This record gives sequence, C-alpha cells and structure tokens, in this order.
Amino acid sequence: MMIYVWFLTCFWFSLSSSQQYYDKTLCSSGTNKPGTRYTCRSSRNPCETFLVYRVNDKFRTIARISSLFSIDSDIIVSINHNVSASSQVLETGHEVLVPVLCSCTGEFSQANFTYRVTEDAALSEIACGVFVGLVKSIALAEENRLAENNNVVAGSLLRVPLRCACPDNLSGSDGVKFLVTYPFVERDYTLKVGKKFNVSVEEIWKANHMDPSPTPTVFPNTTILVPSRTNLS
Repeated sequence: MMIYVWFLTCFWFSLSSSQQYYDKTLCSSGTNKPGTRYTCRSSRNPCETFLVYRVNDKFRTIARISSLFSIDSDIIVSINHNVSASSQVLETGHEVLVPVLCSCTGEFSQANFTYRVTEDAALSEIACGVFVGLVKSIALAEENRLAENNNVVAGSLLRVPLRCACPDNLSGSDGVKFLVTYPFVERDYTLKVGKKFNVSVEEIWKANHMDPSPTPTVFPNTTILVPSRTNLS
C-alpha cells in the first residue's frame, strides 16, 4: 500500500510539474494567480527556448527588438524567415520569434532581462506595452521590490522576468523540443494558435492546465505555452 501511495505521489508530481497554469487575469492586474509566474524545481537546468514578440509602435524593426532582448539581430533575422533585414520596418502586430535562455530562478521559471526605462511610465505600461504581456505588472513589481501602482522614472533599470518554461520528462517523451511562450491578442483562440505551430489544441490545453470542457476562453495580453516538436532555430 505504501509503495502504491508513493507511486501515485511521484506520478502526480511529474504530471503537475509538466504543466503550467493559464492565468486569464489582465496583464495589468495586481493579483497573483496560478500562472502569473511559471514555477519550477530549483534542480532544473536552464534550457534554450523561444517567445513570440509582437511589433508595436516603439519597436518596429528587428534592430530595435534585438536591442530590447540583447540578442544579435542577425540571429533573429535567421529565425524569422519572413523578415529580410534588421532595419526592415514591420507592421504593428507582426509576430517575431525570439530565442531566450529559460532559467529556474528561485521557484520561478523565467527568462531574465534588464530594461532601461526611456520615459516616465507605469509598470503596467512596461509589462503590457513594451513587453506585450510576456510579464504581468505585478511580477515586474515583485522582481524590483516596487509597489505595483508605482510609476518608474526615465533612466531606471528594471529586472524583467519574462515567462518561459522548459519541457520536462513527460513532455520530452512526446518529442516536444520547446515550450514557446505565446501572448494572445484580440480574436485569438487556442485552435488558431495550434494551427500556427502545427500542434493540437488538446496538447496546448494540457501544457497550460486548461479544462477542455467547455472549450477554454482566452484573453488578450495573457500568455500560454505552446508545445513545439519543430527545430525553430
């Protein structure tokens, strides 16, 4: 009986650690929910993965986006085959795949960056505008020990913990190479995302601990993890 209980405990831990939760609250929300920050075990090694960044008014070129993420622009151009040069001006909303190193920092799974604030702004403007919802403003506040409703002044240097996760043994056994962090926009839904990445909605729901009945509702400026079996680099 004890062996059976031990087996179930290990199985459940393996299952739960293979998934992250989808946080449907607003990017600007001051509330922590499961999925506000992805969690991890401290023994986990870093992994290379990807996130989707959307072009916006302040970041219209690969050169600007690569500077934001401190990545060589040639690397981003080589990954994004629909982009011809780092200086090309892209349409607002254009999706850019960005490679990142995902680490287990304390209890959280995140890609660690720094951002020099260019003008006085609320944390929500930085989290939801500059970083298009890849981090919630409350996580930005916690990482920098600031009040969530604080404004930050131009010149301030912020630590930015972008949400990411690494495939574990359960996902790896299915041939999953990456868990891509994907931020939703208006009129997005999981089937549409699945078609983009050639993955079933059931796999997306599983990776994000979504209840499949009824079909999950998703919201703009929130993120999910998309399992990918394709070599994206």
